[in-house]
Amino acid sequence: MWEFITEINGVPVSDLAQVREAIINGINSPSLTLKTCNDDLVVLDYKEVLMDEIRLAQSFNYVITPLTARLMKTFAIAAGA
Repeated sequence: MWEFITEINGVPVSDLAQVREAIINGINSPSLTLKTCNDDLVVLDYKEVLMDEIRLAQSFNYVITPLTARLMKTFAIAAGA
């Protein structure tokens, strides 16, 4: 995966720790940007992604990660929404 995603919110990433840090540091932005190794740019709305995460966790029966829970709290999204 880290060969595919090269930047998050304009910050170069090469491992999971850097991904988490870039996501947390970009939390004040309404959008999450991902740049790929092909220089494709994907822009996602944080709030929409988090709402989808709730639905996916319920549908596929997995636990929401602490990072996702932190983001949800920041965006005032209830995990049971």
